[in-house]
Amino acid sequence: MGRTLNLYFYVRYLVTLTAIMFGIFSLILIIDLTVLLERVPDVEGISVFDVALLSVYRAPGFAEQALPFAALFAAITVLVQLNRRYELVIARSVGVSVWQFMLPICAAALTAGVFAVAVFNPLASAGFTQAQFLESVIFNRNQAPSSDNIVPWLRQKSGDQEMIIGARGAIDGGLVMFGVTMVFFDQDGAVDSRIEAESAALEDGYWAVDGARRFRAGAEPEEIGMIDVPTSLRPAYVQERLTDPESVSVWALPQKIEVARSLGFSAAQFSTQFQILLARPFLIAAMAVIAATVSLTFARFGQARSVILGGIVAGFVLYVVSVLVRTFGESGAIPAFVAAWLPVFVALALGVTVLLHKEDG
Repeated sequence: MGRTLNLYFYVRYLVTLTAIMFGIFSLILIIDLTVLLERVPDVEGISVFDVALLSVYRAPGFAEQALPFAALFAAITVLVQLNRRYELVIARSVGVSVWQFMLPICAAALTAGVFAVAVFNPLASAGFTQAQFLESVIFNRNQAPSSDNIVPWLRQKSGDQEMIIGARGAIDGGLVMFGVTMVFFDQDGAVDSRIEAESAALEDGYWAVDGARRFRAGAEPEEIGMIDVPTSLRPAYVQERLTDPESVSVWALPQKIEVARSLGFSAAQFSTQFQILLARPFLIAAMAVIAATVSLTFARFGQARSVILGGIVAGFVLYVVSVLVRTFGESGAIPAFVAAWLPVFVALALGVTVLLHKEDG
């Protein structure tokens, strides 16, 4: 197949994928902004601009998750359009096989995948971090955030006392918390007192607490303001304990894995995320092959519903498989490499098998 035709298919796929991703990104912005505006009450100091900015920060992370499915529908769209215009018919009539005209489409999918991992993923991770900060500020001032943003309780030593700390939100891997609750226990394990604070920042050997109020049984609440609370926790421990793997860019994940292992933690979550990002370009290329299995027999009239339904079913099945094996990988039940690359191999093997049966008998 000539260079011009290769370039034509290559560019057509990239343009279509870009248009689909732009549409998905816009839809995510609209939906997320609507949901956030419903969650944020009309309180002085919180403007629509603040909420819109939060939505902009969050949108790249959501769009990144939708990329494989966008790649699938981009390939279906391109192949259907080429068939309807008889461009594929003409190409195949002069001896161009399915493997030849799928090669530039798969190459374009790989290019898009590499760009998504190397460039877009760090941007999405940075946006996720900024969104955590802005969301903590907004919802700490107005209402509790959703339950998936609540910081899990951490047990620690505070001088001679046992203490647990939790928060409604956190940034910087848990080093800065908002809506903080500290519960102190006496020597017998009974609750001694409780501190409610606006924020707390973990320093070397202590929590720098701001806007604190102390509560004791049978006593009036005590306004403290700023206070340093001793702690046995170390910043490296807290960061590895609370950092969301999806908030770490692909370039920082290897270091995170090494630090987690050096502290004696399981690095399964970070390793699985890293392998998933490495496998993403090949998963997108596999999506293009899957698209070919449901699009090449598309006629000029009819069969549109079956093609769309076939693509949706294929994407849904692959999504379910990906979620299942990712869960197993993050729990350490299976190796991270298997959890990340198994969906790629399954999709690629299925697509190639169907194409071999349809095209080569």
